[in-house]
Amino acid sequence: MVTIDKNPNRDTPPNFQAAEYNLIRRALITQNQTDGIEIDDEGMAKLLLDAWEEERQVRQTAWDKAGAAEERERAEAEAERLREEDEA
Repeated sequence: MVTIDKNPNRDTPPNFQAAEYNLIRRALITQNQTDGIEIDDEGMAKLLLDAWEEERQVRQTAWDKAGAAEERERAEAEAERLREEDEA
């Protein structure tokens, strides 16, 4: 299971149109052209953003599951505490 340290809903996506992503976009565009797929710089930035969002969604699902599990554990511990209190 994926361990997530912070809520992915607060993550800000990278600006894949920024200059620091030029090399990545160019390499991916070149690879796609080699494969016979035409895509421009803007389209590649959009694909990168879509991929980032899909990955964030996986992290969000893991975050939600972990939160639900923690809530169940708290509820079970509280129920156990109340049972012990009643027995005392």
